[in-house]
Amino acid sequence: MDTLIAPPVVAPAIEVKQEVAQPPMYAVVLHNDSTTEAGFVQRVLCEVFKLSEDQAWSLMMEVHRSNRGVVHVVTKEIAEQELHLAKTMIDGPSAVFDDESTNHCELTFTMEAE
Repeated sequence: MDTLIAPPVVAPAIEVKQEVAQPPMYAVVLHNDSTTEAGFVQRVLCEVFKLSEDQAWSLMMEVHRSNRGVVHVVTKEIAEQELHLAKTMIDGPSAVFDDESTNHCELTFTMEAE
């Protein structure tokens, strides 16, 4: 007696889409100050935040007019890393001031949740 074997039952493919939650984003903000040389501010913006010289100059002019400006918007971790690198440059021996009597740099960056 021959035994019949039924073909395997194949369920239709089910497409599962999972939404990946986007991490919270933070704006890195540059604040105006009156003691830090423009060239140093531009260098920090270019080296830490990877802005071009033209982008850095434009942002500095915006901050000069409005007292603050957004450098860019990134994840919290990146913003924290960049703020740490900027602070290291600002507190380091390469900081340059317009007023020789000033012995500290007022250049300030902050981060704000979007």
